[in-house]
Amino acid sequence: MVKFIGLTKRNILVFFKDKQAVVFSLLTSIIVFVLYLLFLKSSFTDAINNSLKELKGLEDLVEKKDVDMYVNMILLVGVLGSALITVPYNCLSTLIQDREKKVDYDILATPIKRWQIILSYYTSAVLSSILLTSIIFAASIGVLNLK
Repeated sequence: MVKFIGLTKRNILVFFKDKQAVVFSLLTSIIVFVLYLLFLKSSFTDAINNSLKELKGLEDLVEKKDVDMYVNMILLVGVLGSALITVPYNCLSTLIQDREKKVDYDILATPIKRWQIILSYYTSAVLSSILLTSIIFAASIGVLNLK
């Protein structure tokens, strides 16, 4: 178990050492968030408000802050969804780089089972995506509270 944890820690450290990979894995989420703040929020809010005007009696029950909160949650789901795809994908590039540089030969020579080696790559991808998605979530909530 110690070998598995050590290999998982190694994979996480290799991913976070490459700042360019971390930035590019977050780039999609950042772009979606900025586009939302600049353009999409008002169009979403206007579309919902226009739909509520067509439904007689429902317009009075729904407040403006509720519509804003609903639209913000739609944004948050989109940003987190894109992060949950791009971050693990880029984290698994460590596996590709290890095979390109033939580091996997050295890892296979260690007394650790092959399935533990593969599982350590996927575990590091999951842990990295949880960490970065939590950071994105906290930053998004913070920015949305400022607006």
